[in-house]
Amino acid sequence: MSLSRPLRLAAFLLGPILLAASISAAAEPAPLRGLEDLTRSRIALVAGSSHDEHVARRYPQAQVLQFKATPDVVLAVATGKADVAFLALESVREIFRTTPNLAILVPEAYRSPMGAAFRPDDTTLRTAYNTFFRRLRESGEYEAMQQRWFKEGARDLPPLPPRGEGPVLRLGITASKGLPWTGVRNGAFTGFEVELAERFAASLGRRLELIDLDVSGQIAALASGRIEAIACLLVMTEERRKRVAFSDELIAFVACVVTRQDRIEGAAPAAEATPTVEAGLPLGQRIRANLLEEGRYRLILEGLFVTCVISVLATIFGTVFGGVVCAGRMSRRLLLRQAAAVYIWCLRGVPVLVVLMIIYYVVFASFHVSPILVAAVAFGLNAAAYIAEMLRSAIQSVDRGQLEAGVAGGFTRTQAFRLIVLPQALRQVLPVYKGEVISLFKMTSVVGYIAVQDITKAGDIIRSRTFDAFIPLLVTAAIYLVLAWVIAWALERIELRVTPPHQRQGSGVAS
Repeated sequence: MSLSRPLRLAAFLLGPILLAASISAAAEPAPLRGLEDLTRSRIALVAGSSHDEHVARRYPQAQVLQFKATPDVVLAVATGKADVAFLALESVREIFRTTPNLAILVPEAYRSPMGAAFRPDDTTLRTAYNTFFRRLRESGEYEAMQQRWFKEGARDLPPLPPRGEGPVLRLGITASKGLPWTGVRNGAFTGFEVELAERFAASLGRRLELIDLDVSGQIAALASGRIEAIACLLVMTEERRKRVAFSDELIAFVACVVTRQDRIEGAAPAAEATPTVEAGLPLGQRIRANLLEEGRYRLILEGLFVTCVISVLATIFGTVFGGVVCAGRMSRRLLLRQAAAVYIWCLRGVPVLVVLMIIYYVVFASFHVSPILVAAVAFGLNAAAYIAEMLRSAIQSVDRGQLEAGVAGGFTRTQAFRLIVLPQALRQVLPVYKGEVISLFKMTSVVGYIAVQDITKAGDIIRSRTFDAFIPLLVTAAIYLVLAWVIAWALERIELRVTPPHQRQGSGVAS
């Protein structure tokens, strides 16, 4: 009888969920024939892309699933999480090469002009770009570029004009768009947009620096001065024209609708080439395709180094600044206490990703500071708010009488605090501090939003080439797991050293 009530409660709560899941699993998805079937479909698209505006206007009753990058959109359709996806027609050749269970439902859903984007006040650079493009087209080289990337399926850059020695030209691209637009091969950017950017920089006699940003972050980076132009070609929508100045039309963008082959009848073959990555392939081949081909493991190693640098810098800065904030929080001066309290309240209440974006796009908007340093500052500021409260609680847990006894014994208040109170407080705070450092390390996985290639971003780039979610995500998770264990082990060694021998047994600290 004692278990009947909890069981009834569990059945009441879980019953509708299980029923809905069973109905969803049993229901056969309706076949798709064309655009008229998209009205109530689940449509996957890249957030911030031109598809977003088009779908919102044409299919208001559809369920829109917005994803960060093209690989996520493709995987959503391939695994049945979405019914259809809007993709660039030029990209499907590469996508179908690695995901052969997809097919084109509608070859041309809509067509729009595309071009590079500039700040409205930068007429000089935009004019130079239009002049460069006209010369490129007149020489016949632009037609050769289109043939090379869109029809022949090239993957490597051809011989290009030598780079100039002038000032750095910072252009924004999106590597996760994948080939033929922009991709990463053998650790270097490649693709139609990259070749176009290289030729433009050479025509100006300037050195080129490509900044990899998500599509949704390109215009914000341009407005804040992080980049001088957007080389990731954008569809010229009315909304975007209000914020940027476009170049002349470079190419016509054709959006197609893609779905699984088993959702439509009479679909054309999805791929001409043999797929290189498929769920049914042996694990060894999938590992090779994701990590060894094109030297993709180097992306993981570079991302690991960046993640470690950001984590170490943020931990040091957060710990030191957290101590400063703690001192202000415990100060006798009302102004300092209130300032520290407001700081802690704000940083603990705002998501760390929002803090990162504010620091990158607002605070350091006018300075060309390394994004790695910006990330370390952002995460350090966030961690400082938590560390300050940890330190304050630990210090206040030490009996105030010990401080008074130290003063009575001949120490100054500073000496008594440093020699008597602080060691005890550190022993109290270390177990909680260990969890905060591990959390900070894992939070660095969002630095890809500000053009930093960490472990997670490296996995995204690999998925943009292979469209295989399992191996890149598994490798990323394994690396985070191992590094979290290393951090915990190192902090436990420190905890062991500061814990008196008579307190180690039974305290949870291994000897």
